[in-house]
Amino acid sequence: SILSCSLYDGLGIECLVPYSKGFIVGASNGVVYLFDKKNDMDPKNPFIRQDKKIQNRDIRGRISSLILTAGEENLIMGLNNG
Repeated sequence: SILSCSLYDGLGIECLVPYSKGFIVGASNGVVYLFDKKNDMDPKNPFIRQDKKIQNRDIRGRISSLILTAGEENLIMGLNNG
């Protein structure tokens, strides 16, 4: 599917993980974005990107994998540079 709202930070999408409200995107430079399901369920655009992004400025690698714990309390990131 094509995301109607781009990351517009010039970052590439590296991995995705679903969660109860939508999905989480891991991007380059250690940035994480949240996309939530819309209430109106427009079939052409069912998700909206949250304004909040999570970034650790000390991370210089790409996020190569994401794991969300069963209770969705913790998000674990794997980086391409270890």
